Amino acid sequence: MNPKISIIIPIYNAADLIDRCIKSLLSQTFQDYEIVIVDDGSTDDSLSVCKEIAKKDDRISIFHQQNGGQVAARGRGFKESSGEFVFFVDADDFLPKDALNSLYSRAMEYNLDIVDGASISYFEDFTIKEKVIFPQEGVFDKLDYLRLMFKNQANNGTHACLVKRTLFTSEVFDIPRNVRLGEDAFIHLCFTQQASRIGIFNDIVYYYVQNRNSITNNYVYTSIRPVEYQIESIRKILEKYDQFEMFKHPFYNRAVGHLITACIRNPKLVKDPYVYRIANESYPVINSLSGKVYCAVMKYPFFLPSLRKLNKLRKLLNKI
Repeated sequence: MNPKISIIIPIYNAADLIDRCIKSLLSQTFQDYEIVIVDDGSTDDSLSVCKEIAKKDDRISIFHQQNGGQVAARGRGFKESSGEFVFFVDADDFLPKDALNSLYSRAMEYNLDIVDGASISYFEDFTIKEKVIFPQEGVFDKLDYLRLMFKNQANNGTHACLVKRTLFTSEVFDIPRNVRLGEDAFIHLCFTQQASRIGIFNDIVYYYVQNRNSITNNYVYTSIRPVEYQIESIRKILEKYDQFEMFKHPFYNRAVGHLITACIRNPKLVKDPYVYRIANESYPVINSLSGKVYCAVMKYPFFLPSLRKLNKLRKLLNKI
């Protein structure tokens, strides 16, 4: 008989962290699950550590592959799993003991395709970075949920959500290996398009440990192409389901935000034609003053040095 939940863990060079993660899974009050670990070509002792842990519980299966990136590892894990629901966990994160029980109970009680739970983000020294609590709990249809998602009032990623297996289409993991920005948002949007009933609840179900040196925090923008892919992949999905007009305002807000971040970190990118194109598309749609300012900077690069100075000042004030 297939398990109720497949927990998929992509792992790469996390030998010092995976033990804590798996112990939190084996301590769950809900026990009808499998753990699928995909070692994505680790060069440390991750694989041997996982194999040693797996000897203690036959619900753990381990697969090894050449390094292909996190999305490829998740896709492999999904292929090798068989649970009714899927739950993604990163190797350096962990769960409170009632996480799976809370999520699965909600799914059964309300007949849900997706269940979002709340989370707490920690830095590596376990100082709390933030507690992610949703302003509105309840059960939503797809469009209402997407409205909340684009307002950042629902889950935008792959963590802290339980997802019915049948929602995963072939496009979910169809992301180029070199794309390292926005994969989670794309994956979440893809499987949400297949859902009918989605629940949002503020039960804490995930402890996210954020590395201050993570890719997201320290991404080096050498080209605008990865950002372009991030933006256009979301546009493609919205257009496929005839939703672009409905969500074009938050779409352009996010697009401008992503691009201005890239340009602040690497001023040379502001001259890329794609930046100018999005600025032209966005300006008539965006209503906020800050959004208008960002569009102006993207169209007229000589404003960028002033914006960079203001951004540095804002960061300094936030530390006070």
